Amino acid sequence: MRTMKQELIVSAFTLVPCLLVAWGLILAACGSEGSNGQTVAVKLSLVFNSQQAQNQPKASRIIAFLQCCIPGTASAQAQSVTEIATIQVQIAGPGIPAPIFLTQAVSNPSSGDEIHFNDIQVPIGSNRTITVAALNGGGLKIFDGLLSNVTLAPGPPIPLVITLKRVFTVTVNKQGLGSGTVTSSPGGIDCGATCSAQFEEETSVALNAVGESGSAFVVWGGDCSGIGVCTVTDNATVTVRFDPSATNHLTVNINGTGTVTSNPNGIFCPPACESNFTLGTAVVLTGTPTGGATTPSWSGGGCGGVISTCIIVMSNDQTITATFTTPSTR
Repeated sequence: MRTMKQELIVSAFTLVPCLLVAWGLILAACGSEGSNGQTVAVKLSLVFNSQQAQNQPKASRIIAFLQCCIPGTASAQAQSVTEIATIQVQIAGPGIPAPIFLTQAVSNPSSGDEIHFNDIQVPIGSNRTITVAALNGGGLKIFDGLLSNVTLAPGPPIPLVITLKRVFTVTVNKQGLGSGTVTSSPGGIDCGATCSAQFEEETSVALNAVGESGSAFVVWGGDCSGIGVCTVTDNATVTVRFDPSATNHLTVNINGTGTVTSNPNGIFCPPACESNFTLGTAVVLTGTPTGGATTPSWSGGGCGGVISTCIIVMSNDQTITATFTTPSTR
């Protein structure tokens, strides 16, 4: 049985059998002449932080990897290499009609057992993108890494190093009787539709809540609290409460011939002579005479006099009367 300080080796095979083994977590693929053109061997060394990506002795790279990721040697919330259950690799780019996608279960990531991918062929060419993800037993990505703008030329195996970073998950759950949206900076969460997203370690994620019309953001809960911007830097489940905004009822009565409309919309009387408006809203009522009537006179709600518009501040339920006078004719 190998010790915890021995590397996890992931070996990949093409139709031409070969095995390329190096220190650290490694994926190796041997190319051959395929039906769509040449392929080339790609050897990926996967390390777990930027320091390990430097030109260090191989043994130091392994020790740093284990110190980073085995339980008890890192921060309490850090994911462990022993949680890895699946390795996924994707290679895409011009001339590759469909991305090459490899996935393999990892039964014991600290044992040093070899994991075999079969029938891999990577076409030569430029602007290749190589993505690696490590998933836990629940199918959740816990590490990821990316190389872009890679050129694969004919010849011997090409060694590449991908730095894997731990990722964390932020989930937003809505509560309350109202409606609203939560967005994140950097982007990823737009809840509504997308209420969970993953971000790389050391990312500060700011969540902003905005109530929709007729609703108001009330408070954060879960891994956030208060009413300001919610900021998280690790795995977090956040609740957000939206409730209906406090509203007041406005009723418009009309004497004579004319119409009354409101800004914001809600009143178009007749026939819509009643509406609710958010507490504190300044509602502008405009009276338009018809049938030869004159500019209306207003009463109620602090309005008075003969004027075209009446402004009502919604501090309570109110009733307003607009009287249109038609001059008598002889």
